[in-house]
Amino acid sequence: TNTIVLNPSICSNQTYTLPNGTIVNTSGTYTNTFLNQYGCDSTITTNLVVKPAYNNSITASICNGISYVLPNGISVNTGGIYISNLVTTAGCDSIITVVLTAHLAYATSINASICSNQSYTLPNGTIVNTGGTYPNLFSTIYGCDSSITVILTVKPANNITYADTICSNQNYTLPNGSHVTSGGTYTNSFVNQFGCDSIITINLVVNPAFNQTVAATICAGQNYTLPNGTIVIASGSYTNTFITQHGCDSIITTNLIVYPVSNKTETKSFCTGDLYVLPNGTIISTGGTFMSQLISMNGCDSNITSIITFFNGGSSSSTITICSDQNYTLPLGDVVNKAGTYTDTIQNANGCDSIIITHLIVTKKPSLFLGNDTTLCDNGRLVLNITTPNATYMWNDNQTLPIRTISEPGTFIAEISLSPCDPVLDTIVINECECDIYIPNAFTPNGDGSNDFFRPVISCTSVENYAFKIYNRWGQEVFHTSLVEDGWDGYFKEVQQEMDTYMFYVRYTNPVTKKEVFYKGDVLLIR
Repeated sequence: TNTIVLNPSICSNQTYTLPNGTIVNTSGTYTNTFLNQYGCDSTITTNLVVKPAYNNSITASICNGISYVLPNGISVNTGGIYISNLVTTAGCDSIITVVLTAHLAYATSINASICSNQSYTLPNGTIVNTGGTYPNLFSTIYGCDSSITVILTVKPANNITYADTICSNQNYTLPNGSHVTSGGTYTNSFVNQFGCDSIITINLVVNPAFNQTVAATICAGQNYTLPNGTIVIASGSYTNTFITQHGCDSIITTNLIVYPVSNKTETKSFCTGDLYVLPNGTIISTGGTFMSQLISMNGCDSNITSIITFFNGGSSSSTITICSDQNYTLPLGDVVNKAGTYTDTIQNANGCDSIIITHLIVTKKPSLFLGNDTTLCDNGRLVLNITTPNATYMWNDNQTLPIRTISEPGTFIAEISLSPCDPVLDTIVINECECDIYIPNAFTPNGDGSNDFFRPVISCTSVENYAFKIYNRWGQEVFHTSLVEDGWDGYFKEVQQEMDTYMFYVRYTNPVTKKEVFYKGDVLLIR
């Protein structure tokens, strides 16, 4: 009997034929039995070892210009699929496939331009504002060096400031075509030939151009020197034009009035024993011719010649009162309306039968103006005061006091009587204010005396056709009234309503405008 042990080895990509003809490719112990030439059993034990033979794939990348060493030792610098056949230490073939990618490394240039009042952000984030060549280095997502060179040009942006002046009666045209008339700093922006903003700033000064009117007076016989040196003696309107130190027209209009110098003669006669006060204030008791030189209300000389005669005879005196809009006829027929003492002499055959002295009192006619028609709002008050000394008063409602406080609208007519003047009247109409309305948006009917009722508040003292209704969310009417002072207490059919939002509307006629007013909305009942 024979026993044989075999220890063969193969590579993993090979097969092995056992003594009995069986083909295997995995490691293990295989036993085969045979009959030898002597007819005895023979055993062959095969201890098979399978050694590895590799077949691997590798993915790799490089940047352009960089070499890659393959597993077989060869250097390559272009992308592609490379197969390396090797023999392991066990003597088996080993195949390594390399899938090689060559990534680009970029180098680019950018031509850019900015205006001188701008800045530029380089690809690397740096901010620059001057022209030049700026290199920027980066790594791509594959780790390859890339360079971007920026060639930056800076274009000019013009900024100009200048001052200018105009006269106050002129206008100024700005570079953008706008017209202005007031001084100040004006800024106009333009785009120049390089496409850059240009700013023109104008500091405008407005110099005064005077236009004055002068009122002047002189007396007859005097002269007046105009602003330009011309001498005039007649009334009229004179215009002189000048140029100011800033070159602006200055116009002075002189309205000249020439007042006359008065020369009057008065003839008076009195009875012996009377005194006479001349116009200049001198008191005389004897006849004669007296000269009084006065200054008139216009400032001019007024010469009055008084021819005074004293006669023997009696005299009488009376005091007369007239209104300032009335005249009085003196005994000799003169009509006067100025207060004073007037003396009329009615001569008898001897030239002095009677001297009648009239003391004329002129009562100023009262003026009355109640003011423009107006309105009263929110319980307002208006005080009317027509107080005039020594007068009596009558209103259209038979009130007789001069001072009244008005709190209700209406028409008020006042009459002032002051003897001997005719009564004067004036009327003022006081209207009711527009009806403003305030409607709360919530109320709390909890009986604490605050916000227990919900109702609109109207500023009018009275409205017409008033209707106020409230509905719950299902459209059921829970309250209505036609009285302005009524409000909802949160109950419906004596049942307390739940806390909720309720809809309302209010309608009325404005008593002033006679227009219908309508409001609707919602209110929150809070408990």
